[in-house]
Amino acid sequence: MEVEDKLVWSYDEKGQFSVKSAYILEFDSKRAKRGETSRVREVDRRWKDMWKLKVPEKVKLFMWKAGNEILPTRRNLQLRKIVEDSICPICKEIEETVMHVIWQCPAASDVWAEFNKILQKWSLNEDDLLSLWKKLVDKVGKAEMGEIASVMREIRNQVWKKPRESFIKANWDATVDQKEKKMRIGVMIRDEEGEVLVVVEGHQRNVDQPAVAKSYALWKGDAQLIVKAVNNQEEDRSVYGSIVEASKKLISSWKDWSVEFVYRNANEAAHTLAKEALHLDTEIVWIEETPNCIRNITERERTCKEGSCLYQ
Repeated sequence: MEVEDKLVWSYDEKGQFSVKSAYILEFDSKRAKRGETSRVREVDRRWKDMWKLKVPEKVKLFMWKAGNEILPTRRNLQLRKIVEDSICPICKEIEETVMHVIWQCPAASDVWAEFNKILQKWSLNEDDLLSLWKKLVDKVGKAEMGEIASVMREIRNQVWKKPRESFIKANWDATVDQKEKKMRIGVMIRDEEGEVLVVVEGHQRNVDQPAVAKSYALWKGDAQLIVKAVNNQEEDRSVYGSIVEASKKLISSWKDWSVEFVYRNANEAAHTLAKEALHLDTEIVWIEETPNCIRNITERERTCKEGSCLYQ
């Protein structure tokens, strides 16, 4: 009986080619050439532990990509000649690698500071995911690793989101010069299409505590402590309590207003404005105009669907 010839990928039980099976083949080939070592076996165990996590497949795939340094970070995109600059677009300080995105960047530190007390004091000087993984397993146990992996993926996928139809969104951030006791604030208000309505760079004198600064600036921001305080029905008796209570009263008088917490990755424009405002001695307001320092950020966030172009 004649059977039509067809191509079959012999390294997959279904005979179908996949990037994963090709990677495993390449990995096994390299391992065979250099010989099995205790370190290789240890790395294998870490991968097996990751694949056994009780998390969605998309989280496992993310960890596999992160562990193999193939996420579309600025560094990888620059190597492929897709972008010219490899500097992190969030902190704008150092090259954006996989470990910078999920661990070293201040935006990532914001997330881990709220996640687990053990991780709050963890060193940022970790430059290898598999090594960090082993340390985390030893410190917090395997039971926690599924949630940690999910948070790592969430950090990478944080983006600014447009408000729902007929609503506006106001993002804010504040920075403090403790030496001069000055607060600088950045506010960005956009509509449901992501179009800029109002931009503000402002300042406040006689402020020397970051929490007080973010209370003064209260709209929609990345200070979880303040957001929780404003959403708490009980009276706030802290050092910034009077500001929080005044904010509660004001917000309650506006129909359909709410205050929510977002991490820095989803608050990039306001964060940039606040940093720029440190160089100002007066308040500047733009109406339906966008200052140059955030033009690229707002355009990217306006045109991109959620998670589709984090690194343009």
